[in-house]
Amino acid sequence: MISKSKLFSLEKSQTQIYTFYFYRDPDGRWYVDFPEYIDNGYGSKANLEMVAGADNMLEHFATNGEVMITFSNRELEQYDLSLKRVLIDPWGATYVMGDFPFKPVWLCNVSKFIFKGKHPRNIYLHVHEEMVETKHY
Repeated sequence: MISKSKLFSLEKSQTQIYTFYFYRDPDGRWYVDFPEYIDNGYGSKANLEMVAGADNMLEHFATNGEVMITFSNRELEQYDLSLKRVLIDPWGATYVMGDFPFKPVWLCNVSKFIFKGKHPRNIYLHVHEEMVETKHY
């Protein structure tokens, strides 16, 4: 039998890796392309908008208006940026970045949904050069 503290540490050590496509609408707003979130009734396109610093981060990585990024709660073999959580509020979490020229990034609870109910302490990002076709809402 495994003790509760052991279960907690096992669950804590699970690596989660996700890849998402982000795009800028003609109105200049950034969104994550996550049709399953909308299709399953969890929210609307407005819930998928990148705001409060996340939009600036995307603009930095993708001046052409689209980018594919892999995220993980554990250090990736190759990553371009790491975010460190500094604050959790009822609607999301605030992260800070290393030596990048933009302000802190606030991520709404859609990121909590993606990371199975928790805002990770650290998030590691790898920006992809290649793109794939996706469906926009």
